[in-house]
Amino acid sequence: MAAGHASQALTAGDLDALRTILARMRTENHIDRWVRLNDEFHNVINQASGRPRLLELIQRLREQSQPYIRLYVQRLHKSAQARKEHRAILDALTDRDAEQAEIAVRAHLITTGRAVAAYTRSADES
Repeated sequence: MAAGHASQALTAGDLDALRTILARMRTENHIDRWVRLNDEFHNVINQASGRPRLLELIQRLREQSQPYIRLYVQRLHKSAQARKEHRAILDALTDRDAEQAEIAVRAHLITTGRAVAAYTRSADES
């Protein structure tokens, strides 16, 4: 929902910032810095939504999911997958396509969640 609202509100500077963040993520090998860049990418979008209550909810969920994001990238080596999904989000935002932006973010969250859940199940079984 935040991405849909942000699609209409992001400035040219915001879009440039998102492109820069993605470029930095592509070459970042240190997990802590990569996770911070990931947070920064999503925060630019979420802040542009202009929905304070939604931002509070998203922030709480992001704080709770931080260990799983780290796991997704570090243990599952999914930075390339995340980069592809981030690119789809950015493309939709650049096109000012609210519906596609929401779809891209939703797909990104679902892919990450499923991968982490599968990893956790397999770790529990071993």
